[in-house]
Amino acid sequence: MTGVRYSSPTNSTLFTDCCSVAVCDDETCCPVCGSEVYPKDPRSRHREALRQQMGAGAYAEHRKRMDQLIREDRRQNALREAEERMKNPA
Repeated sequence: MTGVRYSSPTNSTLFTDCCSVAVCDDETCCPVCGSEVYPKDPRSRHREALRQQMGAGAYAEHRKRMDQLIREDRRQNALREAEERMKNPA
């Protein structure tokens, strides 16, 4: 079983730890040696590669900030929808 990583901070292509070859999201094994790629889920793969690249502490702060932005965006959308309903009552 092998993990994945990014080759650089500006490249989102995943590479295997075993042979350092690019691996597509839908590939379950290393194209060169056949080792099973972990994690299997594409989102989990990218999350793990980002965590490795940023370090655990920086990744946790990144996720916290992203969660805050998502909550704020949802709140703004809810306010806009409420204003629209008040302007155009059914």
